[in-house]
Amino acid sequence: MFWSPPSFKGDSMIPRRQFLCGTAANAGAYLVAPRLVLANVETDRRFVFVIQRGAADGLDTVVPYGEPALASLRGDLAIDPAAMHKLDSAFALHPSLKHMAGLYAKKQALFIHAVASPYRERSHFDGQNVLESGGNKPYEIKDGWLNRLASLLPKTRDEAIAFAPTVPLALRGQMEVISYEPSALPEAPEDLLMRVAALYDADPELHALWSTAMETHSLVKDVEAGRDSAAVGRTAARFLARENGPRIAMIETNGWDTHSAQKTRLSNQLQGLDALIAALRNGLSGVWNSTTVMVATEFGRTARANGTGGTDHGTASAAMLLGGAVNGGRVLSDWPGLSAHVLYEGRDLTPTIDLDALIAMSAAESLRLDPELVMRKLFPDRPLESVSVKLNRNRIPFLLGL
Repeated sequence: MFWSPPSFKGDSMIPRRQFLCGTAANAGAYLVAPRLVLANVETDRRFVFVIQRGAADGLDTVVPYGEPALASLRGDLAIDPAAMHKLDSAFALHPSLKHMAGLYAKKQALFIHAVASPYRERSHFDGQNVLESGGNKPYEIKDGWLNRLASLLPKTRDEAIAFAPTVPLALRGQMEVISYEPSALPEAPEDLLMRVAALYDADPELHALWSTAMETHSLVKDVEAGRDSAAVGRTAARFLARENGPRIAMIETNGWDTHSAQKTRLSNQLQGLDALIAALRNGLSGVWNSTTVMVATEFGRTARANGTGGTDHGTASAAMLLGGAVNGGRVLSDWPGLSAHVLYEGRDLTPTIDLDALIAMSAAESLRLDPELVMRKLFPDRPLESVSVKLNRNRIPFLLGL
């Protein structure tokens, strides 16, 4: 029997027959070197995908504190309920997520629990490949779902910018992408920049290229200076807020593989993620109400703590939808429980919500696209019968407040 907490009423408890769209036919420090990818598409709405590389622990992020088995499974890792940000009588946010708790109170945050991609093994590389490509198995699809999403929209120009040495798989594909990595060289003196600008002023082609480079440089100054999480959020906001700027973004965050010292490490990781989201929200200001931010990881972590003060690679985790466009103030979960007999393979939170379906539905509603078209385009190898439950069309839009 699955445990259904008493607080899961109405929108807080979405049964799988209503939620999973699978086919969508009816439908130690802050974060380690966050990286940013942006795509230019013609729309007034913004869609941001934040990937948590390393398998983030959903049970300590969106904590099922009402679950009877949680304390014994977590042992010394257990978080004091008095320090958590209570969402309802069953779930709470980690103490580090104070800004997200504020968004939840404003109904601009939606948390989805027991969610997983089709991947059921425990390799970071393979799990991230499945998450980013949109395939059923690792390496069967060569491009990324975020690139395919961008291709569904009219583009103002065929380019994207990545704050990374290489473009992440999720944004690789037919859409042209430029990668950007801050230089390790010393900052050029202002006098030199002015002299180069004067030199190129008479050349139409070089003047245009130099002007574009200087505009980009001014937008990424925070990242050049520090590369901390809040700086990346502010930089992303500067690009996304521009009238002629990009509308699709990807932000990479690393360091979520907490095999040891999880209590301190995860607290720092979540504090950095919280700062990133807060900076993004503040920077977007007037366009925050047309923005959707999705946060997801390749897989979760074991329900039981290991012997080194951490957790090991698991299966289901928690995902987040944040933004002014989100119909939030809810936790969505077909909660399976944490009793020994319902754990996946006897060790993991059992997945009950399809991450691919969640991505497709969120992207479609966010960008005002046909959900069936989005599901086919983003996840082409998911046969209609691969997910047993279809989304009830009458619930659209239940994720976003459009």
